[in-house]
Amino acid sequence: MASLEQTDLSDSVIQMLLERIKWPVRLVRWKAAEKFAVLFSSKDLQEKAIGIYLKWLSNQTLESEIVAGLSILLLVPKASLPNYTAVFSSVSKPSILAEMLLRNIFREGGLEWEACHSGSPPDSFSPDKYFLDNKGAQVPGGMFCELKELEEDTELPFIRQWAFEWNQIMKSGEYPHSSIPYHFADSSTYRRGIIGQFSQKQCDVYRSAYVRTFAYAVSEWEMPIQDAVYHASFTLPLNRNLYSIQNPQKPDWLPSISDKDLLDDLTLESLVKSIVQLSVDGKRIVSARIPIKFTSYEHAELIINAAMFSDDYIPDSDSKFFREKSAIWLLQDCITFGGKIKNNGISNFLVKGSKGSYVPVCLNLHPTQMGFWHNDYWELGIALPAPFIANEVVAVCSDKNGITATTSSGHLGFWTIWNDNWTPLYPFKGRPSIGCYTNVNETALHNALNLLGRKLGWHVTLKLWKSESDYSELVYTERNLLFYENAKAA
Repeated sequence: MASLEQTDLSDSVIQMLLERIKWPVRLVRWKAAEKFAVLFSSKDLQEKAIGIYLKWLSNQTLESEIVAGLSILLLVPKASLPNYTAVFSSVSKPSILAEMLLRNIFREGGLEWEACHSGSPPDSFSPDKYFLDNKGAQVPGGMFCELKELEEDTELPFIRQWAFEWNQIMKSGEYPHSSIPYHFADSSTYRRGIIGQFSQKQCDVYRSAYVRTFAYAVSEWEMPIQDAVYHASFTLPLNRNLYSIQNPQKPDWLPSISDKDLLDDLTLESLVKSIVQLSVDGKRIVSARIPIKFTSYEHAELIINAAMFSDDYIPDSDSKFFREKSAIWLLQDCITFGGKIKNNGISNFLVKGSKGSYVPVCLNLHPTQMGFWHNDYWELGIALPAPFIANEVVAVCSDKNGITATTSSGHLGFWTIWNDNWTPLYPFKGRPSIGCYTNVNETALHNALNLLGRKLGWHVTLKLWKSESDYSELVYTERNLLFYENAKAA
């Protein structure tokens, strides 16, 4: 493919790049949006790119495609944005999300989206079997749960309306009933226990129907617009200021890992200690997810998590396995990644054993609106040091190196990834083949341990998958290890 640094890209190359924001692989969509956004700032290619972009925008037939196209502009510097009127006039499928994006990007709106729905379903309408069977496969199950919760709160038929909007969209165009993405994986791949999260055409149909449901809710059920925006924004593809991290290679400090490191718990513990005891510039690793290539296993993953344990802690049959804890983070404008996380103490994050308890050093950051193009990040879990480590509010920001947590005292922690062996496929019970790690300010961690009267320990999980042949089902095994700082394995 031609380099974007060229100044003479053809129309077909620019068009092909733009079409990639509809590619089934979500990471490709994100990367394509980033690369296309660069063209808006190119002295030589800006005019051509804007012309192709506006024509593309005007030719889209689904609301979700328009939202994807407008989301590219979230990545464009203000000085390089195309003319607002030209963009506004090119929106072929208005929606509450398109209006939200225009106001966020240009500080202007005015789309007439309230009537952009299919009206009320007839009494005889019943949801299509395909719709019901795939509502948690083509899009996240959380969308159904969100509407179900709204139904319980309002006693209004949100799910039935979503099904009706889907039905009407399917009648209006030739949209395939997506199933297995055969260009990327066939049925035998899934039978072996290898999965992948792809966004096919039905993903756009379901999301468009979802957005239209909230146009109906505003116009027919008098749902407040700000509430409709909040719920509809769960389908946004992109978070502003959440950057695509540019770290393709694994970090230099990470030791090479071979089959011999798996011989027994002592060798595994020794390996993990060589990682977690490393201190660089006053920072220590407190969380890591490391994909490993072995000769004797098809897939392997090493997971390391630090926790703070009470002195009397004894694991029970469940708590010997590390339990990740999440921090739900409200994005103030429903779209921008960045801001502050309150310190709510440790009580909501304690994990009890048969005796005593532990609390994780890191919490997985979950914004209320998670752009689905960032899905690999959310699958991995953005693990950042919890606010109770610093005992104060934590500010979070992102750049192309990673995601940083700071306090009034300075650096608290940092999360980043490497993706030298990335693939959209991964085994059942696994995660995307991306490595990630989190560090923490060593002084802050030491102070938290003293303040809370706890000791530092490490949960280690080794996940392994192997099969007898290239076509047989993967067999999953797991080993768990717990050890404390300067102590033997438990």
